[in-house]
Amino acid sequence: MQRSSSAPLRRGRARSAVATLADLGEMRLIERLGSLLPREPGWVVAGRGEDDTAVLEGPGRHLTLLTCDVQEEGRHFERSWIDPRTLGRRAAAVNLSDIAAMGGEPRVALASLMLPADLELRWFDGILRGLGEGLAAYGAALVGGNLSQTAQRLAIDITLLGRVTRRRLTRRRGARPGDRILVTGWPGESAAGLALLQARAPRGKLQRRHLEPEPRVRAGQALAAGGVTAMIDISDGIATDLSHLCDASGVDAEVDLSDVPVSGVMRRAATRLGAEAHAWILNGGEAYELLCTAPPRRVARLRRALGDLPLTDIGVVLPARSGRWLLHDADRHPLRTGGYEHFAR
Repeated sequence: MQRSSSAPLRRGRARSAVATLADLGEMRLIERLGSLLPREPGWVVAGRGEDDTAVLEGPGRHLTLLTCDVQEEGRHFERSWIDPRTLGRRAAAVNLSDIAAMGGEPRVALASLMLPADLELRWFDGILRGLGEGLAAYGAALVGGNLSQTAQRLAIDITLLGRVTRRRLTRRRGARPGDRILVTGWPGESAAGLALLQARAPRGKLQRRHLEPEPRVRAGQALAAGGVTAMIDISDGIATDLSHLCDASGVDAEVDLSDVPVSGVMRRAATRLGAEAHAWILNGGEAYELLCTAPPRRVARLRRALGDLPLTDIGVVLPARSGRWLLHDADRHPLRTGGYEHFAR
């Protein structure tokens, strides 16, 4: 920790600065959890920060999946951008995506709604309807929760429970050298949509992709059944989330930029905004597509299992200590992470 330049001196020595969350950042705070909490009980298969969800033993041939995520006004959405029903569906989707990344089946949810007292009743009704619809579309139900008053900004905090058979559980760890790196759909379109919303551009497909993400629950189940070796959902961009997968698996990777899928509508948005489409894909957040690894011999079968949903081969898993690389125009560049950082200054 660096000494604050404005700290007053006392008896010839600098008074030490007070450490803040911003000094550590999100990932180091997650790592810090282990030193602050008691050891996890033996029935926890995967816990603090290891995967997209916690994994608990039982019941029977199933494992229990448990995740939570929040949508906070001013950070994850603006009320002027979104209607209440869509917001409810969005809050469901970001949690469903975590279950999808484990190959799981969503079951029940709890919702904590933090609402200002002067919020119009139509927002309360719409959020609950959208949340119920979003969960029900994948076989899950809202079974309880909590209401609390907040000063101004509303927030929706969802805890979602799911399940997966032991044989189908797919974690971030498991990728092996030689595996292909695969991604569903069109990562980057949500980040492009956010940029268009911020630019107040006319509404279109990309803005809808940001406001109404589609959790890849059924795709996650098909990929798990098809034998992927590791999987993660893309919430912070391909570069950051691939790095998380590599860390968990003890491997490195190379991504070929020419193979990364860029939709025509995203290219046009990049031209309009003077932006770089690949930057949205590599480091843009809230895509909620799935990134996975699999042996080359399984790729064709996995594509058939997903039907109309694209599954694109974008690179290869490398042995540990090979480095993490972006191949561009026959040149290798370091694959730099740059997703959203909570608590950043």
